[in-house]
Amino acid sequence: MNYSISEKRLLRNTRLAVLIVFIIANSLFALFLAPMEAYMAADRTFGFDYLPNIVEWANRIIQLCSFILCYGVTIYSIFRFSMKDTVPTIIISCAMTVYKYGMNLIAGWFFYDGVPSHGDERGFQIFAVIANAILELLPYLIIILITRAVVKKALPIYELQKKNYEKSTGEGFEKRDYVFPFKSFHSKKNPIQHSAYLAAVVLIIFAVVTNLIPDLLIDGIPVDAVDALWVLANYGLQIGLNVVAYLVMNVVMTNIDTHELKLKIKYEE
Repeated sequence: MNYSISEKRLLRNTRLAVLIVFIIANSLFALFLAPMEAYMAADRTFGFDYLPNIVEWANRIIQLCSFILCYGVTIYSIFRFSMKDTVPTIIISCAMTVYKYGMNLIAGWFFYDGVPSHGDERGFQIFAVIANAILELLPYLIIILITRAVVKKALPIYELQKKNYEKSTGEGFEKRDYVFPFKSFHSKKNPIQHSAYLAAVVLIIFAVVTNLIPDLLIDGIPVDAVDALWVLANYGLQIGLNVVAYLVMNVVMTNIDTHELKLKIKYEE
């Protein structure tokens, strides 16, 4: 498809933003936060009792922020452009996730154990890198499929509305006119807002499941009210973070739209 200069710049700028944010966030994870968390887990005399939890949550929040940007850009791009034009963003996200766990493995070799001399152990560690990357990318790929389905359902409605609007007013009706500005917390009729909402639901489900399994296997069922309250507080925080993630995705998509309008003014389109 032939795009205007502003549209081409928008695609380039959003992809570049995703790449830069992922490089910073994943490098922090692989080279600093994850090794620090592993060191504190191995040496309980290091720091304070609450320090490992602070590092763990800092890790989670930084990673969530990077993926929120990625989700927002991906959802916006699938609707505003096409699935084909979104593929570079998806490739960047997948590659940077593999980079994160790969660099974390190399950092572990360098700081702690060295490269395993036994081939089977080395192969197992590499397999763990791939498995962790796939597990982390699974909700992202589910969100892509959901967004494609939502957008596919919405496009005929958009085309009909566009035809009726242009026929009655004689003015143009673009895709952004169909979805912006957001008029409520959530609208099922707005394909990108509804996709972001479903993305948050997917993230909540994955957050609960990936925490629930180790909690039950390692800690078991809470035995008293205090333990139960701590568990509920942890899951409540997970859900709250992903509700915030939904709101931030809306902000990301609104900012992308604002950026596109500025590009159109700049190139007089």
